[in-house]
Amino acid sequence: MSFSVYGFALIIVGLFAVWGTLAKPAFFWSSRKAMGLRKLIGDGPASVVYLIIGVGVAVVGVLSMIGIVDLG
Repeated sequence: MSFSVYGFALIIVGLFAVWGTLAKPAFFWSSRKAMGLRKLIGDGPASVVYLIIGVGVAVVGVLSMIGIVDLG
């Protein structure tokens, strides 16, 4: 198992997105892009979208760290 900077960064970004969705801090949940998505589809579905994105990015990071996905 080799250390991948890209994989590690993806894990951090994914976990940050999950944390931001669950904790809903103002700088994350009230940002312009988040507000646009929330107005378009509502708070609940927007939370689901952000959770899927966060978990997906973190999973790709983990798969990169264990060598299944090559990020270059």
